[in-house]
Amino acid sequence: MKIAMTIPSMWRHSNAYTKWLFPNADIVVPESEREAYEEHYTNVITHPDDIKWLTPKLNRMMNYYFVENDYDCMFKLDDDILKFANMQKSQYIYIREEERIKDIITQAAYMAKDLWTPLFTFNNHVDYRKYQAFKPFWFKTATKMWVYWVLKTDLRMDERMVLKQDIDFSMQVLNKHRIVYQDTRYWFTRKPTFWIKWWCSLYRTTDLEEECIDALVRKWGKKNISKKRKNNSFTVDILF
Repeated sequence: MKIAMTIPSMWRHSNAYTKWLFPNADIVVPESEREAYEEHYTNVITHPDDIKWLTPKLNRMMNYYFVENDYDCMFKLDDDILKFANMQKSQYIYIREEERIKDIITQAAYMAKDLWTPLFTFNNHVDYRKYQAFKPFWFKTATKMWVYWVLKTDLRMDERMVLKQDIDFSMQVLNKHRIVYQDTRYWFTRKPTFWIKWWCSLYRTTDLEEECIDALVRKWGKKNISKKRKNNSFTVDILF
């Protein structure tokens, strides 16, 4: 299986932490930032500057890897991933070897292919105590994902979703294929950049978050998606 390891990035010329874990992965950046990224990283792939924000960028990446270069799978990672962990023994057992992680990913890709679903991911809970040894695999879940894999598909991100495109895409997959495969035995740890004030601050606002959540509810219905207040903003509650 031909798998593309990809890291969409922007404005992080020297601190795209995921490249430490996957030094051979492609890092996908705007054309105007090519030189700045190439000072620090290899395998820099560019897209036109007029492709703004993440949703259309992911569509451009799927077209580039699936249509133009005939890849079977695109593995998408956020650029702030630090470690990869196995949770099966009620503790974090970190796996640092790139080739070993790729083997685990490849096994998951074949599992998803056998399940006839183009979308799969790992655990998104940070607490290993929530790992259920008697239920290591989930097959019907829409989820918030900073790491996921897409097998070659004609589905694309809804570019009306400036934010929450991962939840919307998983709902599209469930609507068509009825399965999103999640292997809860493994988990990627992130650097908590959400609390750094400049994180996505050029376009991510509380109002935009609420607007995109309302769009999800309108699109998929209140029985599947609900808006829930959390602190001073809103978040998505997936009801199945």
